[in-house]
Amino acid sequence: MDKLFTLLELQHKAQKSQSRDALVHIIANETLKIIPYTQAVFFCPDSFSIRLEKISGNAIIDPQGLYASDIKKAVKTLSIHQNVPVMALQPELHKTNGAVIFFYTQEEGALGGLWLENAQPYNEAQTRVLEELSVIYAHCLALWKLRASSSQSSFLKGDGKWRKYIIAGCVLAAFFPVRLGVSAPAEIIAKEAQTITAPFDGIIEKVSVEPGDDVISEDVLFVMENQSLQAQMDIAQQEILIAQSALSRMQRESLSSPEKKMNLVELQQDIESKKIARDYAQNMKDRSEVKSTTAGIAVFSGSHPLKGKPVHTGEKIMTIANPANYELLIRVPVDAMIDIPENGTASFFLNISPLSSFKGNIRSIGYQASVDPDGMVTYKVLAQIPNTKSNMRIGWKGTAHIKGEWAILSYAILRRPLTSLRHLMGL
Repeated sequence: MDKLFTLLELQHKAQKSQSRDALVHIIANETLKIIPYTQAVFFCPDSFSIRLEKISGNAIIDPQGLYASDIKKAVKTLSIHQNVPVMALQPELHKTNGAVIFFYTQEEGALGGLWLENAQPYNEAQTRVLEELSVIYAHCLALWKLRASSSQSSFLKGDGKWRKYIIAGCVLAAFFPVRLGVSAPAEIIAKEAQTITAPFDGIIEKVSVEPGDDVISEDVLFVMENQSLQAQMDIAQQEILIAQSALSRMQRESLSSPEKKMNLVELQQDIESKKIARDYAQNMKDRSEVKSTTAGIAVFSGSHPLKGKPVHTGEKIMTIANPANYELLIRVPVDAMIDIPENGTASFFLNISPLSSFKGNIRSIGYQASVDPDGMVTYKVLAQIPNTKSNMRIGWKGTAHIKGEWAILSYAILRRPLTSLRHLMGL
């Protein structure tokens, strides 16, 4: 009699559940009041697969784990017998005792099931109770499925007058004219800046300026390591002196031995080649002190990372820019690019001042996309910033919004999804 009262109580509780999630919780956890088990897993059909939705005790199951894979495989094997509401588990096949309950109705079909693990096989009386629970839970799940479908279709089944107004409003909104736009990262960059590069392969020995320092023409910016060049100069100079001494001796000896005059030309050529090597080392040593050719401020990340850094010929080290001559660089991702008018405008705000917005006039649009240092492929859009009261600093970053051509609202909403769909389908 106690079992009957417990079954009726469980049925009443399932029917009065406030949501489908609450019902699934009751199925996975409170079934223990009437049927013993060590673990229960509620599963439901998911397209062409099976989804493990709830495990007893509010535990978390890895859907890609070995345990979940074993359950899904076993359920798929047993699901061909869905007309049998309760299927017993066999330890030699399923590595555990217990049963699988299928929740099925004639109207809704398969609604899910419950995987039960137990230390001992279920007897005939317990199997009868599981069959009764299968009917109760199946009708409760069918009720919540019906409620969900009813709520989704309530709009279409609602009052005809309001439905017509809403549909008409959606149609009109779909053709409402809007202006296309794209938001992208932006940065204040120097305009017509001088790029300072490494003069040759080597190591930076000393950095003479700090970021933001004012420099004038002929100021030393950094010095490359030049000890090896000085050694090359000294060696070349010593070799020149030795060769000149040998040439002087050969000239004296050639007065008494005319056949030695043939060696004079060879010695003179050797001296000239050594002078070229010395002059080249001298020139490279002079170039090791990199100087500015214009006035401005030094723009780079910092002096400390540059000290002792190996660099290659032509590698960018810093720029010298006029702090009052700057522009806006907007990096538009390839997938987000729109048709930008040549005389378009861009509004932007800087991260340092997110409450203030500024305007810029687009002056050039990159013809081809290129790879940025962070690996993102973008089109480069340059915008001229009119004179403002706010002093902007080169290197400040923010976000810009570029206005494009006019289009209808439905096209503006569906443009990106349609592009992604075409990429996916290869059309």
